[in-house]
Amino acid sequence: MQYHNEIFLPLLPYTHFYGLSILFIWYFTEGTLTIYKHHHPRNTLYKIISSSVTIVDASPSLYTSLIKFIENKQLNVQNQFAKVKMWCIGGAPLTRGLDNKFKNLFNKPLLNGYGLTEIGNVALANITNYIGCGQILPPFQVKIYNESREPLPMNEIGEISIYVPFNINDYNNNVLNSDGWYHTDNNLFVIGRSNLG
Repeated sequence: MQYHNEIFLPLLPYTHFYGLSILFIWYFTEGTLTIYKHHHPRNTLYKIISSSVTIVDASPSLYTSLIKFIENKQLNVQNQFAKVKMWCIGGAPLTRGLDNKFKNLFNKPLLNGYGLTEIGNVALANITNYIGCGQILPPFQVKIYNESREPLPMNEIGEISIYVPFNINDYNNNVLNSDGWYHTDNNLFVIGRSNLG
């Protein structure tokens, strides 16, 4: 997807990596950036329509507020937001309930992602692959470990460990071991934070 004609509306704090990454994307793609101080769901929805926004980025809590407002006012919003190509979400895990409610109201998926302040975006969903957090981005490698720090097979729940060439080798006393790491072509699902670290 080319972004130079896109109108971005990041409803995020710019002091957090997610908000900052949207500023980088806007700057390097020469799209249009819409800055808006979101206070009320009605005004936020109006801003999306009035500014012809094509890409919205927000946290799960903001999308939850928008959905509650729409449901309470019994608004039909599917056709009003046709210009929005991508509804992106991050900053916290996306619950299945929020994902389903959004799809039912807007007839479009929330595009999830996964990243860390220390290394950036690791996985991103897109409009052609919106399953989980999308595919792992190159040059990252990901492994899932159990509580004993043993690698787990696909589709198992555990702690995410990430290796990238520019990552620090020891962060918060968690040494990353490159033995047996593999490149994955599968989607990443994040269900919450681990207490293993």
